[in-house]
Amino acid sequence: MDPLSAIASTIAVVQAISSVYTTIRTIKNLPGEFSEVARNLPLVTSTLDAARVRIELDGLDSAATAAIVPVITNCEEKATALRDIFQEIENKTRGGRDSSSLMLYRSTVLRLGKASRVEALMQSILKSLQGLAMKQIFLASGQIQVAALQDAVHRLADVPSSVPDSVSNGLESVDQHILQGGTGNQFINKGQTKTSILAPVSKRVEVLSTMVWNLGGRPRTFGS
Repeated sequence: MDPLSAIASTIAVVQAISSVYTTIRTIKNLPGEFSEVARNLPLVTSTLDAARVRIELDGLDSAATAAIVPVITNCEEKATALRDIFQEIENKTRGGRDSSSLMLYRSTVLRLGKASRVEALMQSILKSLQGLAMKQIFLASGQIQVAALQDAVHRLADVPSSVPDSVSNGLESVDQHILQGGTGNQFINKGQTKTSILAPVSKRVEVLSTMVWNLGGRPRTFGS
């Protein structure tokens, strides 16, 4: 992919995130991580724009293109994941629907995994941009705010998560609990054969619901 096209595409996604955040920022119980992510959107845009200007002025040889495109592509992928999460919150709370943004977000992270935490996605973007800034073509110009990127990464690392590990690891706990209860969703290898112990869907939903709706962030004791 052409680096300039990749940058333009990524900036468009970031702008979409900013637009959605403007809509959802007043939603009750919106996790604080969302505002921290939104705070860094201008830095992401300005960094990508500075890279675009430098590429337009100096051009890139094939080696530089090969090194830069994967970095920008990773930024776009993570930004797209962020946009999708923001839009899911917007869509499911639109029109005053009685849906908790916190619960919706926790359900999303349980479904997609810890890497889908919004602060983790933004950290990945910022770290990629840090790597981009260290490329010789950008390092020499001094236009990319390396220190600002580093500070932003550190700040995000200190942001308390609305979906702590005890909750985001819930799927494994569900399977283990169900197995201990006599039924489960586990595959057991025996030589060349594989035995499947399938739990009723209703049981998995019951356990997951208990974990997701625990506002304290810790899975409740099963069976209590």
